[in-house]
Amino acid sequence: MWSDASVLTDRIRNVPRWALVLARVAVVVGVLSLAPWSSTSSSGVPAAPSGGQWWRPVVGADWQWQLSGSVDTSVSAAVFDVDGEGTSAATVAELHRNGARVICYFGAGGWESYRSDAASFPAHVLGNAVDGWPDERWLDIRELAVLLPIMEARIADCRQKGFDAVEPDLVDGYTNDSGFALTGADQLAYNRALADLAHRYGLGVALKNDPEQVEALEPAFDFAVVEECYQYGECEAYSPFVRAGKAVLHVEYEGSLESFCPTTTGLGFSSIKKQLSLDAWRQVCRPDGTSAIEAYVTQVYQDLFHRTPDPAGLATWTEKLASGTPYGAVANAITSSPEYRSGMIRATYQRYLGRTAEAAGLQHWLGRMNAGLQIEQMQAGFIASDEFYARGGGSPDGWVTLLYQTVLERNPAPSEVAWWVDAINHGMNRGTVALGFLYSTEHLTTVVDGYYANLLGRHIDPSGKATWVGQIQHGHRDEEIIAGIVASNEYRANV
Repeated sequence: MWSDASVLTDRIRNVPRWALVLARVAVVVGVLSLAPWSSTSSSGVPAAPSGGQWWRPVVGADWQWQLSGSVDTSVSAAVFDVDGEGTSAATVAELHRNGARVICYFGAGGWESYRSDAASFPAHVLGNAVDGWPDERWLDIRELAVLLPIMEARIADCRQKGFDAVEPDLVDGYTNDSGFALTGADQLAYNRALADLAHRYGLGVALKNDPEQVEALEPAFDFAVVEECYQYGECEAYSPFVRAGKAVLHVEYEGSLESFCPTTTGLGFSSIKKQLSLDAWRQVCRPDGTSAIEAYVTQVYQDLFHRTPDPAGLATWTEKLASGTPYGAVANAITSSPEYRSGMIRATYQRYLGRTAEAAGLQHWLGRMNAGLQIEQMQAGFIASDEFYARGGGSPDGWVTLLYQTVLERNPAPSEVAWWVDAINHGMNRGTVALGFLYSTEHLTTVVDGYYANLLGRHIDPSGKATWVGQIQHGHRDEEIIAGIVASNEYRANV
């Protein structure tokens, strides 16, 4: 138990709530219908599903929590927790079409001046300002006859919009300087009444924070939404939910994923890191306790180096990304590394000379690439060499035919061979011919399409073709193109 109310209040008010979402919004969406408690409870409440068959998230469910900005429905998550008043029924339906379940966030223990139903709260139930949030005041949760009809209207609105569950916030006022002599018993009664209301509307319900009362409240609630339990050493308090087969949707705002993921995922929590703004950005803990960043670095190593990362490399790149280094900068550093460029050189030896690279040749070309040479320019050197010319039979027509077969991966038409042989006979050197093939749109489209297939699991689209092929033809290196793909949201979403 927290004995110092001011410390607890400071802690809680560093956590963003509904106010962060709509306090500055000029237009509030929708007006809640506030039917009297007696009439809604006697006839207006839909029958709860038999046996408590309302939805609840499974333990370990991947979730997204977004309370500010337009909901980013493209985020790949099984569960979305979004602002109830500010989210339309159309957005809820879109998320359902995407296969997600949706939780309706609303304030239950505090009055918010900017809400559409703010005038429904009589003055005598409004207490002290919530620390750090001047537009919010604590509610006297003992006034059930006043508050429950308002909360029921909010829950009914969630139901009408198609939400699957609700998240009532600020349900631990008894531990704060509310201005009322609230007790733990008062809080238990109010929280259980909220859970009962949600269930009567066929909705699952989350317990928000309130670690001191988890043992008593877990049976009444379907899952928990928990903020910063790792930072404040409270995570074990929520274990009764997991032991009962109920999810704990957990968020931290400070620290790296590596600092808390092993602990919280080890407890069975669905853990993410969010910014205090609670916009669409998130980082996700993997179920095995590794972070999404570690998983990303591991995947990059497997895709580019065809090996698992060494401990030093994994730690270096994970730390850089966790500290805010852009993904593009990290990806460029990896693709410009001696190891990756050496792999490109070895592949060139095999493709054009049909053999492994000798040590001296490898070091020569690596030095040239480090000095700015593009892979196409290096490949032109191989193709123009006497060794490659000999592989084509030592004649211009045989050499050109081999060029088509190795660079464009097709057999040429006789007229195509004749055109290039005529150019050679009129003074065009083999290096210039090779560059013409290597920088051709036909060849580069195949090259970039191969990058897409290997890294994204799909073929190149017209936009990607126009962007990446054009960039190579204008002097950008393949390493930059590969880094751009690896740093993309699409690649990272597939990890």
